[in-house]
Amino acid sequence: MRNNNGQYVYVVLDEDGYSCGFFLDYEMAYRYGIDRVNRNEEKDFQIDKQRVITDEKDLMVKSPGRINWNYFPEAKGIQTQEYNGDAVASVYYSADGTIQVIWSNEMSENDEDIVDSYRSERFEYQFIKIPFEGEVGLQVRDIRDGSIGVLMQDTESWSRYLSDISEKNLYVDYSDVQVEVVFLTSQGLWNHEHINPIYLELDHYICENENAESMAKARAMECFSEYWLRKAKNPNNLNTYAKRVIESSREYRDICTEEQMLKEKKKCGIVDRAKAVEELIC
Repeated sequence: MRNNNGQYVYVVLDEDGYSCGFFLDYEMAYRYGIDRVNRNEEKDFQIDKQRVITDEKDLMVKSPGRINWNYFPEAKGIQTQEYNGDAVASVYYSADGTIQVIWSNEMSENDEDIVDSYRSERFEYQFIKIPFEGEVGLQVRDIRDGSIGVLMQDTESWSRYLSDISEKNLYVDYSDVQVEVVFLTSQGLWNHEHINPIYLELDHYICENENAESMAKARAMECFSEYWLRKAKNPNNLNTYAKRVIESSREYRDICTEEQMLKEKKKCGIVDRAKAVEELIC
């Protein structure tokens, strides 16, 4: 809230992020934001604190970004960069004036070090050794969006991963609580993602309807799962199962490609049949 000698301006932004007010006094900016958000029935608003540049030396500022110095030791401490219009602090409010998020780039280097989230003893991004039971080839559902994928990690590899972290004293944070899952794409490829196991549960892809695309996806998922489940038990004599995976993935890709072409043809047909300019607007 400090604005010594009027060096800063407080910018009020609406729920869409557009600036709608400029103030030298923080309290005035806050009252204006509350009044405006309620008058326009918006969900929230934001106040940015912007430095007013009056001298060439002000064009070199403290960088708002932080680099993980556990990987890059030379990056520890405050970094500087050329001024590019970034705020020095921001507060995000709900419509009733409750602070949702507050961020500041005005702290001293000592204060920054105290709350540095890259310090392993801090709590913000702590790695958690959660229990995990899985088998490569099992179909799983991401509960966040309902998508079905195939698990590519098992209990043994998870336990080995945890052991390596302890034995090698590796730096990890919460983002490292993850297992690999692959998802079938319309190109017939299996795109891998790293997902926190708390978001996964056993499930199975079921045809949403009996159209060719859904049925082809179900076949591809089944063949892919079977291949990896069998490989874990007996890595020999897998040629037949590998062939099924490749063929079913290609089949799914071809059907998706054909469906996409049909959709494009329908759009082209609209242009061919158009009698008025308004018909071209979709």
